[in-house]
Amino acid sequence: ADIMYALRKYVQATGDEAFLRDFCAEMLVETARLWLDLCFYSAARGGKFCINGVTGPDEYNAVVNNNAYTNLMARENLRYATQVVQSLRATEPDAYNALAHKTALEPSEVSAWIRVAENIYVPYDEKLGIIPQDDAFLDKEPWDFRNTPADNYPLLLFYHPLNIYRKQVIKQADVVLAMFLLGDAFSLEAKKRNFDFYDPLTTGDSSLSSSVEAIIAAQVGDIDKAIRYGMAALLMDLADVG
Repeated sequence: ADIMYALRKYVQATGDEAFLRDFCAEMLVETARLWLDLCFYSAARGGKFCINGVTGPDEYNAVVNNNAYTNLMARENLRYATQVVQSLRATEPDAYNALAHKTALEPSEVSAWIRVAENIYVPYDEKLGIIPQDDAFLDKEPWDFRNTPADNYPLLLFYHPLNIYRKQVIKQADVVLAMFLLGDAFSLEAKKRNFDFYDPLTTGDSSLSSSVEAIIAAQVGDIDKAIRYGMAALLMDLADVG
């Protein structure tokens, strides 16, 4: 889903419709099929489609059910695949026929993509007003940050993974990353609630985290954190920050 997101950005930025037609469309078909295979109809989730047993961007919460980032990005993948295939069918029938022949694509598959995308499960906690990172995250015992020595980061170098996996602690931006990539899907208020909840739980043990946190912090008006995270991202390599 990340790669399909990047391909869409590339096409939008360059207008490279030939690449979209000749290469990207096939990748979209196959990745949409992947998500359709992984998603399953869950009566326990009100008839929504769920994805179990995955690890999202945050490697401190591994093999979880309904990682929100994964479900949201899978939805985008399915929507983009649908959009591209339907556009080709309507405007470039020769290219569509070639794609359908090469991938054995059936129109019923596209209908299934639409159905799953419209009904994929995205967790939400009414009490906190946030998107839980996954089905179990809010049930975990919070990590004892107060009694964790500053020298014991990254946590994975000092604590067994099974200890980390059982706790409410985040290696890198997960829901926050989803809010960055899919910004239009979140109101400013939702971004602030989620950022305020997840930021204190995020260790930044991954160098991939600070740049995203800086951007969302700036969007929600937390300028001090935006500057701090932004400087950490800027100096990651130059000053060997880690």
